[in-house]
Amino acid sequence: MENHEAAVREYLKILGLECAVWHRSIASRRTLDIIKKYGIRLSDEDSLVLAGGLYYSGDYRQCSGILNVLPGAAKDSVRGVKAENLLLRCLVREGRTAEALNRASKHEKKNEMEKAVADELWAAGRKRESLVIYQKLANGTGDAIALDSLERLALYSAEN
Repeated sequence: MENHEAAVREYLKILGLECAVWHRSIASRRTLDIIKKYGIRLSDEDSLVLAGGLYYSGDYRQCSGILNVLPGAAKDSVRGVKAENLLLRCLVREGRTAEALNRASKHEKKNEMEKAVADELWAAGRKRESLVIYQKLANGTGDAIALDSLERLALYSAEN
């Protein structure tokens, strides 16, 4: 068991690095295989690292599965915000945008979460869908989220 735990630690180190998608894909899948086969439990922080690796390798279903079973970290904690942001992005990629928007609208950091949904729609090539969200956010108080949203709206207008 000790060697398997060491292997998981090494794979998690890879997932914490900025590396190629195929590295993350292999490391996240091997980590999943090992923890399932040997019953290894990950800390919440390591679970979040694994979920990030799964997201960046395109395994959105596995990623959201991990995020859904993480204990409810304080929504305003850095880990809680990061986990929710990642979960919303997975939901968009899974075609569950309405669910993502519903969750985002209930979050303490509503604008930040709604922007994550809009950004994911944009990244997925669903720019038209993102425009409604960006328009709403652009009408904000002039904060960074509003300015970023205005920039996306201007970029879309320039391209089309």
